[in-house]
Amino acid sequence: MQRVFADFEAFEEAVQHAEIRMTLLRRPRPRWVVGGLNVGSMHLQWGATGGRMVTEGAVVPGGYAIYMPLNRFATNKVNGQQLDAGSLMIAGSGSEFCIAGDDAYDWCSVFIPGRFAAGEDTSNSEPLRRGCRVVHVGRDPLRRIRRMVRSLMRLDAMLIGSIRQAACRVAQDAFRNLARNAIRAAGQSPGLVRGRPLADRQDVLEHAREHGCECSFAVPEMAASAHVSERTLRRAFQDWFGISPARYSRLRKFHHAREALRVADPSESSVTEVLAECGIFEFGRFAGEYRRLFGELPSQTHLRLYD
Repeated sequence: MQRVFADFEAFEEAVQHAEIRMTLLRRPRPRWVVGGLNVGSMHLQWGATGGRMVTEGAVVPGGYAIYMPLNRFATNKVNGQQLDAGSLMIAGSGSEFCIAGDDAYDWCSVFIPGRFAAGEDTSNSEPLRRGCRVVHVGRDPLRRIRRMVRSLMRLDAMLIGSIRQAACRVAQDAFRNLARNAIRAAGQSPGLVRGRPLADRQDVLEHAREHGCECSFAVPEMAASAHVSERTLRRAFQDWFGISPARYSRLRKFHHAREALRVADPSESSVTEVLAECGIFEFGRFAGEYRRLFGELPSQTHLRLYD
């Protein structure tokens, strides 16, 4: 079943397979889509983003997640690593990831129970204990997978009875083989990574999030607290999120204010009071930027749930 949303928050809540937090960077079209289909014991999910965004999260327990864009491959990075038409993300249970999309795009993911990923038992599969990996499995295999996913998306409502069972068997075999190939590729030595190792960059970013990314921070102070140079901090943010640390911090401040406006009761607090609690006092300027990002004024967000 496929659902269409005008708000990215509803889209965020509908996404399965992971606990996520999305940061909207730009909103060219207010349309987000999520659909899904059970494929045996696996679950296929597909979607379309309504803008440029960063998705941070962790895979839910019990299995492994495969993620890949269905188009605009070069606009996607996972944990700072560029995707292309022949690569995908595979992440084990509890593994953290960051997907940075430079434009609106379509995507799909498959959640695979542990016993299906590499035979009946994956507990001793070393590559899967390494967290989230970007692996290259080849353009032709992924082209066939994408074509199959597109077909399932189009035919989902029409697949009934024995036809659905047959389609799901074919899809399950294809996804199982894809997972095995991805796990095999994950076990190979990773290629060279520009600059600091990915793990080091991830540590820098985690430190930044722990020290107030919901409010503004000065780049020199953040770099000093993370024990890195300002250049390293900026490079880590640019590689991971596609934006500067100052821009990321400001966007998180906008999202934090939006959440506060959504939950505050208009009969008990005004917009200015809510924004002041969030440390925002340039109300006119903030309202203009807020509208460009979210497509509505702060007052409209504040009142919407109570109309």
